[in-house]
Amino acid sequence: MKIKKITLSFFIILNTMVAFADDSTLIKEFENKAHKGNLQAQLFIADYYYRSADFNNAIKYYELASQQENSKAQYELGIIYYMGFAGNVNYVKSKFYFELAAKQNNVDAETALGMLYYKGLGVEKDYMKAVEMFEKAAKQNHPPAQTYLGIMYSKGHGVEQDLIKGLSYYKTACINGDQTGCYYYKKQ
Repeated sequence: MKIKKITLSFFIILNTMVAFADDSTLIKEFENKAHKGNLQAQLFIADYYYRSADFNNAIKYYELASQQENSKAQYELGIIYYMGFAGNVNYVKSKFYFELAAKQNNVDAETALGMLYYKGLGVEKDYMKAVEMFEKAAKQNHPPAQTYLGIMYSKGHGVEQDLIKGLSYYKTACINGDQTGCYYYKKQ
């Protein structure tokens, strides 16, 4: 319930910030709160800069939140470096931040780590480690992780090939709303 209240507060404040984007006073107020250690302000202002495509400032405030062990900030930093939004793609930094978030059971980060290991991005390709990360996220009903497990079982990557198990993962991912999972499920 507390997370829902925080999320709702976040969206209300973020919408207010967007509505008054020209009001530099409001932005400065959030920045001041962020520098004083207010986690919500750090996340709000980081998200504001992220949505404004000002990734250097987004990184600055996500890093402040990351230092407070906020898994959302750590995941977002991983995405910024994975996508190269701050300049160059940096899979090593991406992995670092995904690992921090995954240690706190952030399912998006667990899936992202699995993908790095599956594709060998910034790490040696390691199907077993990819399966481990995808299974951890899939147990928390994360549809993209379920789809990746479907692929791995269907192809026998890191696991013994099992088309039935692969189809089962695709079906579960599809039921949970993953369109890629639906595609593979219908394709079988």
